[in-house]
Amino acid sequence: MNPISVAVARVSSHARNQVALVRDTVPTADDPNSIVLVRAGHAAILVLVTMFLTIWMRLDSRDAARELQIARDQLAAARQEQRQLLVERAMLRDPARLREVARGMGLTPPRAVIHVGPSDVALPAVSEDGEGTP
Repeated sequence: MNPISVAVARVSSHARNQVALVRDTVPTADDPNSIVLVRAGHAAILVLVTMFLTIWMRLDSRDAARELQIARDQLAAARQEQRQLLVERAMLRDPARLREVARGMGLTPPRAVIHVGPSDVALPAVSEDGEGTP
């Protein structure tokens, strides 16, 4: 017999023995141990999926809480800015301030108002307090 064929026969017999060993160790559907293993595998997968979803939901809720806090901070800043702008507007519209600005620009209240029309009568000037002078 050829040495190569002897080696092939030995390898093939060894391979058949290995396949037989694997076949004997793989559980079948009728084996009660295999059913327990399958159920344990399903339970492990279910636990892992549940853990993954729980962690994902917690991370998502943290992100949402962080975004909510940022929105609240922006709202507080906008309200503060609105209050400051309202104070500034009131200050800019103050009649006493407007008189001072007008004087600083060299403007003075008119001494007399002259109406041109049917009667050419000079009217008295209006004082700073808004009352006409006698």
